[in-house]
Amino acid sequence: MKLERVEELCLNYLEQNSVALVPITSLLEHCRRDPDCAQLTQGELLDFLRHHELIHVVERTTTESEEEREMLSETGFDLGPRAILHSRMPTQEEIASTLQEHLERMSTALSAALHEAEKAEEDPATLRQIKEAIEKASALRGKIEDLL
Repeated sequence: MKLERVEELCLNYLEQNSVALVPITSLLEHCRRDPDCAQLTQGELLDFLRHHELIHVVERTTTESEEEREMLSETGFDLGPRAILHSRMPTQEEIASTLQEHLERMSTALSAALHEAEKAEEDPATLRQIKEAIEKASALRGKIEDLL
């Protein structure tokens, strides 16, 4: 395996990808398509990327429960590390703004779900879960506003 080739593949992929923050698993799959990198392991790729001056590796801290991790995994969310070019790193304001947009869409969907659940006279436990999610979204909104 040639590190120069790994570097070239990673930089091109991270630069051209429409999503700036790329799961390491996607980057690894891309690299392995090249015959020179077919045997590249995730550990080797991470070791290389963690020390690269143009790339930042984002590794999650796990604050969710095992049940939440399983649910996210089942829905297709890749919970592993991700890579981003330093040149594509968003500012704190851009991150907060994007989070607010996503949170607003989620809050709208939760409010609609609550309205529909009340109209359909859903199980009280379901109503309580939706209300708790709305409360959490509201608390998160306040934290995001503090970032701005």
